Amino acid sequence: MTGLLRCLKCLATDPKSLGNASKLPYSLSAASPEPEEPAAMPAQPEGNSTRSCTFFMLSADFVRQFPGKSLPFFQEIRDDYTTEEPLVEVALEYADVVKGTHIETTLAVSHRWMQPDDPDSDGEQLKALKGFLNSPAGKKIERVWIDSACMPQDHPKGSRSAEDA
Repeated sequence: MTGLLRCLKCLATDPKSLGNASKLPYSLSAASPEPEEPAAMPAQPEGNSTRSCTFFMLSADFVRQFPGKSLPFFQEIRDDYTTEEPLVEVALEYADVVKGTHIETTLAVSHRWMQPDDPDSDGEQLKALKGFLNSPAGKKIERVWIDSACMPQDHPKGSRSAEDA
């Protein structure tokens, strides 16, 4: 079972389980066996309390129905899938993220790339992701963020434009 699939199954049974990830009992310091207390997240960012960040995300329906073995890179999706409009530009407000406003509709995926130039060479990551999105627990998901498909990559080498950088 892939790490992504284990994580998705964990989320399917307890979506709030990620909140406990910061309490894991390990430290980067070998001299300190005591777990470190997680830093408290401020209720608002310093300065402007209406800060937001804009992200490109994939439509969850695009991922659910994607016929290929693995998702294409961001530039390919942006340039070749214009009629389906799979990329959605989303501005997320800091306060909404802290409150968990998007927890039922937005999924952020992180996994180890299987090859240095191919995040999902055998298609297992996409298979696990589609399995979750098509499950009862994943039906509410509307948007998916996954690095290779939602951020400009330099794969193939030299394909990222100055604007993408």
